[in-house]
Formats: sequence, C-alpha cells, structure tokens
Amino acid sequence: MEFWQFISLVVTTISVAIAGTWRISSLMNAQRIETRDLLAELRRDNQRAHDEIGHRIEAQGARLSDRIDAQGLRIEAQKQELGDRIDAVRQELRDRINSLEVQVARLVGREEGRDLS
Repeated sequence: MEFWQFISLVVTTISVAIAGTWRISSLMNAQRIETRDLLAELRRDNQRAHDEIGHRIEAQGARLSDRIDAQGLRIEAQKQELGDRIDAVRQELRDRINSLEVQVARLVGREEGRDLS
C-alpha cells in the first residue's frame, strides 16, 4: 500500500466518522426537539384534563348544593305544614275541652237544680 493510498484511507475514514458523528448528533437533536414538543403537548393535554375535571367537580358541587337547598326548602315546608296541623289539632282540642267543660257545667247545674241552658 502506498503512502498516499494510506493517507486517502485515513482521510476517508475520518470523513466518514465525522459525517456519522454529525448525522448521529443531528438525529439526537431532532429526537430531543420531538421529545420536548411531545412533552409540551402532554403538559397541555394534562392541564386541559385537569381544568375539565375541575369544571365537572364545580358543576357537580353546584348541582349538589342546589339539591341540598331544595331539600332544605321541602323540609321547611313540611315543618311548617306539621306546625300548622299541630296548631289546628290543639285548637280543635281546646274547642272540644271548652265544649266538654260547658256540658259538664250544665250537668252539674242540673244536678244542683240550676238550669244553665
């Protein structure tokens, strides 16, 4: 092998090594950029999902709060209705007691000879 052929082989080997290294470096840089872009997209998707879940939770909380408020109003209405019924029963009992007291007084008066009619 002649000296110039050896030098040519060494230069070719070095050129191929440099080109290969440059190509690997370019591929790694492209891969790094793609990975960075994918990571940014993943973060955006994650944030959107997080926001959507937050909105859903807020909406469910509002619906639950509305249901609790409505149930509270129904309970208050039932309490009022029961209070009104109790008052009506009390008044009816008072009226009956008064009527019985009048009847007892008449009966007592008749026995004693007084007519209270």
